Amino acid sequence: MFINDLNTEDDIRSYSPLQHDWHGRFSRKGKKQEDKAVNKRLIDSILIIIFIALLLCTNFMLFAGSGNIEVFQSSIFPIPEVLLIMGGFFVFAAVIIFSLYKHDLIKNIVAALFMLIFIYALYQQFYQIKEWINVGSWAIPIYTVIGVLFSFAVFVIFSQEKIIYKVLAVIALSILFMQIYLSYMESGEPHEFIETHNTQTDIQTDSERFIYIMLPNLVSYPYLSSINSQASDETQKVMMGFLQKNKFQIFPYAYTTYDNYLNNMVVNLNPASDKSVDEHLLNTRLLSEYWRFHNLKKEYIYLKNNELYNLFKKKHFQISAYKSRDFDMCHVNHKYNVNRCIEKVNQPTNIYSLSLTTIEKARILVFEWLSSMNLFHDMTSVYRILTQFTNVDQVPMVGINYNNLYVVNSVKTFDLLLDNIKNDQGKQAYFVFADIPSDMYIYDEYCQLKPQEKWLDMTNLPWITSDYTEKRRNAYLQQTKCLIGKLENFIDNLKQNKKLSDTTIILQGISGVNDFKNYQDDDYYQNFMGNRMVTMAIYDPTMRESSIDSAFCPIQKILSSYLFGKDYCRNIKYDVHEKTIRLIKQELVNLTKNIKTNYIKDFSNWYRKWLQFNQSKNVEIDIIQNDKNEDEDFGLSDLFIKRRYSNDN
Repeated sequence: MFINDLNTEDDIRSYSPLQHDWHGRFSRKGKKQEDKAVNKRLIDSILIIIFIALLLCTNFMLFAGSGNIEVFQSSIFPIPEVLLIMGGFFVFAAVIIFSLYKHDLIKNIVAALFMLIFIYALYQQFYQIKEWINVGSWAIPIYTVIGVLFSFAVFVIFSQEKIIYKVLAVIALSILFMQIYLSYMESGEPHEFIETHNTQTDIQTDSERFIYIMLPNLVSYPYLSSINSQASDETQKVMMGFLQKNKFQIFPYAYTTYDNYLNNMVVNLNPASDKSVDEHLLNTRLLSEYWRFHNLKKEYIYLKNNELYNLFKKKHFQISAYKSRDFDMCHVNHKYNVNRCIEKVNQPTNIYSLSLTTIEKARILVFEWLSSMNLFHDMTSVYRILTQFTNVDQVPMVGINYNNLYVVNSVKTFDLLLDNIKNDQGKQAYFVFADIPSDMYIYDEYCQLKPQEKWLDMTNLPWITSDYTEKRRNAYLQQTKCLIGKLENFIDNLKQNKKLSDTTIILQGISGVNDFKNYQDDDYYQNFMGNRMVTMAIYDPTMRESSIDSAFCPIQKILSSYLFGKDYCRNIKYDVHEKTIRLIKQELVNLTKNIKTNYIKDFSNWYRKWLQFNQSKNVEIDIIQNDKNEDEDFGLSDLFIKRRYSNDN
């Protein structure tokens, strides 16, 4: 072969006695240097794979350990679903990097990109406030600046010729991961509820209890009637039978001041105040609250004042607050204003106690993790593609919002409350935010977990256009009945432990459901029914029978009337459209007869089934009242009960 016949670089290299290495240099040994190039590229790729996988594992371990996941169960190895997910991270990283095997620059960019995502995820998951850096007329999020700096450093490190720099980067990240790994391995069993503060004292005084239960999305009796279906009729009977059996005073035409549950909680805790919501709120946050690694859910509401707590403190009550998300019920002006503070840990959720396979648990956990980063704001294109092949209801991460899983085990709040009531002495006031029926529906009417493909959000995610209104209504009604069964079980236990006779209970919805739509209806009356009218009922041990108060009045005024002894609903200046008031009064006439019907027997028959499903074998209760009460009507009353909280006795 002559030199002129050599057409390619490979032909020349194979013919020449002095062979090229991968940098184009020649070797006098006459051997190819390509093996060294291949080995270096392979080592670089493996290091990048380990680096990316460790980034993902580190963030995931922080996420899983911050919630109520028992990451380690008496073992040096994580639980199967966690181990499966972390193993998947290495496979995921390997697929990406080996698909880019010969593209060194792109691999380095990918490593830097994952570092950027890691920093972004940390701030989205654990950082509680939004901080910006002003650069001229631009305002840049602080996590963007920090993320870019770290990403640039990673890109520079992995672009170096010497492997030692890359090895050191991987070792540093490995040390960080192992520190987190070992800390969670030694931290012990996690708790779904955290008691962050307790100064309860054993006060030997006359026993008296006040329980204020706030429930998101617990709609009104008139709204249930407006649905006009068999499911809603059954739920009406269960709800009304429960209230009648337990001698509640019922306010079927009570409504909230605002659509938003957070605003309603603010005004309900300050019912006699004429101040706006903003005037009750702090705009600052304690430095210790900037990062939250024990409970991911951000808190948005911090109070300047709390009238109800102050009222009960003056009456020498000890105060306990049970919180779930978004609202700090334990502090006023950043100082504890309660004797006991209990937080429900919501994310990631307690999946190891659910009857699910390892694959199902892993799927829930990984999608909760992805949702916590807030990476996905618009999946319209993905949704459209998937609808061509499958039912979108069954597509994880596309059909439902995994950030809303705080409803899981929310009924356990009443079990914890009951345990505390049994052990507490003296005058006690309990303020409870229990996230049910809430805005994701995963339980049937007997509080049994549904299959994952039947879970539904209260509203569509932005990219979903299908109409699931009817399915949502039915799912909501089932979960509402689950709540009522749990409340009955709670009250029966109070009665059995001889705690009910000196206990006052206020049961209140704090927001509506907007008829399960993503938009406001043009009909003001329908909007009002769906968003503002909620359940309101008061159990007072001085009452002999259930009664109905037909006042059309905001809840904060009803609270003021009850607690402070003055009828604030008289001559009220309504902030409601005149047409809505007129239609409500018409609805009152139509529903009066229906509301007066005694549903105790219907409720009792249903509750027997609820008990069977929940295996309450150790609870002995009298479900059905005497026959002589079962057909009695319940009279209307426009009078509020005047409680002793309004005086000095």
